[in-house]
Amino acid sequence: MARERPPAISALNGYTSPANWTSTAPHSSSARYATLAPPPRVLVLDLRALRFMDSSGVHVIVNAAIRARRGKRRLLVVCGPPQVNRRLTLSGASEVLEIVELHPHEPFPPIRLARADEAA
Repeated sequence: MARERPPAISALNGYTSPANWTSTAPHSSSARYATLAPPPRVLVLDLRALRFMDSSGVHVIVNAAIRARRGKRRLLVVCGPPQVNRRLTLSGASEVLEIVELHPHEPFPPIRLARADEAA
């Protein structure tokens, strides 16, 4: 039986715009993690240090979540500051993303790999 990898964590900080999404986007992280054997089942995207995100950033995160689901993985998004969270809410992305709240310097708690609705 293959050993399951621990969650992979990516943190974004500063400002996001179309010009820098190619190097910092979750899809590039997902591509890196997909080459690992076995790939992690849980990817965590930490937005706590992000100061600005435009609609293209929301689009990239939602697409990464869709790709994760197709690959039978999870993308957990850690809430960012109010202006970033507002962008996720106004766009409707917060309804389709799996979002968790942590205080700015709070460490990650142990992450359950199976969702409650997947437990048998």
